[in-house]
Amino acid sequence: MLSNRISVFLIILLFFPAPGWGFVRLLENSTGARPLSLGNAYVGLSDDGAGLFTNSAGLAGLNKLNLTSLYSQLNADVALASFGAVLPGVWGGVVSFGYRNQSQSNYPISNEVTTAFTQDLLASYSRFFKQNLAWGINLRLVSTGLSKDISGFEYLNGSGYALDLGLKHFNRPGLQTGLSIKNLIGGFSFRDGKSDVLPMMVAAGGALKILGENGLKRYQNHSVLASLDLSKSADEKQYLFHLGVEWEPMEILALRFGVDQSPKGGQAYNDLTFGVGLKYAGITFDYAQKHQADPNTFQTVTQYFSLGYVGVKEKKPASPEAAAVLMITPAAVPSAEGAGLADVKLVKFKDVPKNHWARAEIELLATAGLLRGYPNRTFQPNKKLTRREFETMVSSARQLPPTLVPEPDKLVSRREAFRRLDLTGQLDRPNDPLTRAEAAIFFSKTSFGEAAIKRLPPLEP
Repeated sequence: MLSNRISVFLIILLFFPAPGWGFVRLLENSTGARPLSLGNAYVGLSDDGAGLFTNSAGLAGLNKLNLTSLYSQLNADVALASFGAVLPGVWGGVVSFGYRNQSQSNYPISNEVTTAFTQDLLASYSRFFKQNLAWGINLRLVSTGLSKDISGFEYLNGSGYALDLGLKHFNRPGLQTGLSIKNLIGGFSFRDGKSDVLPMMVAAGGALKILGENGLKRYQNHSVLASLDLSKSADEKQYLFHLGVEWEPMEILALRFGVDQSPKGGQAYNDLTFGVGLKYAGITFDYAQKHQADPNTFQTVTQYFSLGYVGVKEKKPASPEAAAVLMITPAAVPSAEGAGLADVKLVKFKDVPKNHWARAEIELLATAGLLRGYPNRTFQPNKKLTRREFETMVSSARQLPPTLVPEPDKLVSRREAFRRLDLTGQLDRPNDPLTRAEAAIFFSKTSFGEAAIKRLPPLEP
């Protein structure tokens, strides 16, 4: 498979990174308080705006506006700040922008005192190119220097560009893996005419939901997630591990712990991290604290603060029956009578490609409000329907209250669904379980399905 070949290629890069020495460190730790509190183990997770600075491929799974920021006073004179915006639904994917800056005031140069800075501007694009496999690319404009020109120190001022590449695989619900290459191509030049290459940095990681929705187990409303990264920079000899655990005892509160290995002098130090996250009405506040293990570090404890926006999450149903209703009840799509001749945008799903055999029926019925996908913009056309789900789908489409179904967890057969919808004609594989894609075909052949499609106003592609 294509995704497997790409993964093997990037893993080879991880263990055999390209040579090169780049002394300009491009703010690789300016990610966000949440990633920092997880020990920077974020390449496989990357599920909010902070992924812009870690693995932009993860942004392809977002369907709401995301905003992210970071601030830290590294010491009395050094401050770090960043912000980013993620805009889904642009050019068939997700477009993002970001800015990072680290400045040091009271910087002595010759007989003067000035401010030294390192900053970059980011523009990113990400999208799915295979089912459950996404890519992202970052273009960064980087610069470093002094706030004012000082004769004889032009070599401290420079600028350049870098290109980052990321991949993320949504392996299955609750498990995600990612790969990231920073500074894949690019260069840096100084005012004195000298130039340098930027060190390539490769990282691979994964995130696993242990407790909670789509997790290995369920325990009340608790959610526990673990993430692990392995990274290598071309200008460092050692491989670095990053480990993080996030525990959400309730929806508005998250507690995080991590181990972030950092290099210095050919050694790897295990820096301990922890943090707290608060979320209300889509607004997030995250705090992280990092304890430096290097005894020679000027400041052993660093604090980070992030303020962001992730959108309001849809409320979770309280029971399996309610879950079935949420999944397949009609969406709030205006009909022709209610909208006049106003255009309605065609509903599309990222796991239903253009060449899918049931694409037209799925998209039209979803636009008409008879079918509905999942919160992550997928339809899961190959998922087999239970009798409970199919009955709720039929009742919703006909605007009738759902009825009790014997053996609700048993899969419904194609013959049973055909009979339940009062369809006539030839039916092949009658005893096979019905999938969601086949249900769309069946619904499009019913009188109420045909009527709903006919009522649609002009559609925007």
